[in-house]
Amino acid sequence: MIKFSACNLGPIKEIDINLSKFNLISGKNATGKSFFVRLLYAIIATILEKENSKQNNEEKHLEKDLAKKIRWVFQQRDMSAIVNKITRDDLCTQITINNKTLLTFSVSRSAKRKIVLKQINNIKEIPYRNCLFIFLPSVLDIELALANYREYYKNNLGVSDIFWDALQAIRTVGIADEIELESVSKKIEKTIGGKFLYKAKQGVVFKEKEKEYDVKITASGIKIFGILQLLIERNLLTKDSLLVIEEPECNLHPAYIFKFVEILVELTKQGVYVIAVTHSGEIIRYIEYLVKTKKLLSSDICFALFKKENRLAFVKTGNDLTILTEMLEELTEEYFKLVFFKEAKELEH
Repeated sequence: MIKFSACNLGPIKEIDINLSKFNLISGKNATGKSFFVRLLYAIIATILEKENSKQNNEEKHLEKDLAKKIRWVFQQRDMSAIVNKITRDDLCTQITINNKTLLTFSVSRSAKRKIVLKQINNIKEIPYRNCLFIFLPSVLDIELALANYREYYKNNLGVSDIFWDALQAIRTVGIADEIELESVSKKIEKTIGGKFLYKAKQGVVFKEKEKEYDVKITASGIKIFGILQLLIERNLLTKDSLLVIEEPECNLHPAYIFKFVEILVELTKQGVYVIAVTHSGEIIRYIEYLVKTKKLLSSDICFALFKKENRLAFVKTGNDLTILTEMLEELTEEYFKLVFFKEAKELEH
């Protein structure tokens, strides 16, 4: 089990979360959800990149690479931008695996481009084979522009690694001879009635039967399925991958939201670790149904509710369905205030 702990990260005063196979995160805006998943991605991606390239794992090298990755993920030259602005303390972060500390580092409130790596142990113990951050579907529409910018202006910030890493992999890796998660790819193809292809000169296209459509005139709602399909067919998304996705419900009809959740759950069953951030009541209700019908086991899940109190955010975690209930209450609070409270006041008069 991987445990992520941090204090003074963005608006978050404190977070202590045990990541499971399927992790669902929710909460109001500006409670630090994106800060958490993006920092986690930066850390895991840096570790895996060093492992896969067989680089020297001396502390000073990892420290430098991690600081660089954090800058490119958050698009901030000044490292102190990710430190809480209300407290007077530094950002302190720790990742442990099976109660063994993997690494601990801090970022000073006055830091420019440095992090301070305080402790590092055997990073080979990390259970993930690779790490993928699923970008917004609309990024496919400007794929060529992003590629030109990143390739010609290599030292310029402007395109976050959460968009670029997976996109670059799709552009440079061909379809695998043996697709590890082929059954999921076929399920996606059946769901959207076609498949996505990448062509070097043309970019991403959607093929429906014998017809091909440019991705720019393809429905936004099915592009998110296409991104998964493109990654799966290249064996970029495989067993033991960590998949991070923010707001998968964007542009999706409720029926497709359920189908997309089914795909994520199927990936989990086939060994993929999933972290999903959502503001969707439909997703939360469907996850609740899957847990109650034992199609998703409590032992395989972690729920995290990000809440703000007195300008600082805290995180409530666990696998109890009461956390899902709290998530729904937060999502529907404004609606009930607008409709039911207003009607009650009108009845009083």
